[in-house]
Amino acid sequence: MKDINLIPQEEKPSKFVLYFAKIVNRLLILSLVGFLTALIVGVSVYYLYSIKNKEVVARQNELKNEISILEKSEQRLVLIKDRLTKIDSILKNSNIAGNNIDIIEETFKVAELPTYISGFSLSGNVTEVGFYTDSSAGMTKLLSFMVGSGKFSKIDFLGFQYTQTSGYNFRLGLNK
Repeated sequence: MKDINLIPQEEKPSKFVLYFAKIVNRLLILSLVGFLTALIVGVSVYYLYSIKNKEVVARQNELKNEISILEKSEQRLVLIKDRLTKIDSILKNSNIAGNNIDIIEETFKVAELPTYISGFSLSGNVTEVGFYTDSSAGMTKLLSFMVGSGKFSKIDFLGFQYTQTSGYNFRLGLNK
């Protein structure tokens, strides 16, 4: 069947208007497709970046925990190093004191002095030794033997006391 057109020819749109409307219609459809494509791409990019952001935040939290653990370990290592340094200095001092005590014992054995050790203590490189004897001759003999032996670089006379009951008490600071 043939198309019947009841619109008068004067009111019929011109070919240019129809052609322009057809182009505008196609442009609108293309714009709508472009907009929907851009919207889908934008939402996808946003979603992917949000996932990536969550991964980065999780990794950052892991690294923060790792740093705090390492800081604690570093503090422990510093404390251990400090303790080892103190232990090393104590061992050095005890070796010096042990050598000084060995020399003093050797002195007593060789010199056969009537002098006795009442005690000793360590302070730095100095070994403090307390002695007691019944006579000033024993003290003089001990001091002259120690000075004459040349085994000490410095001998300091730190204290002296005399009582009738115990005799002469004196302390020496010995540096090897």
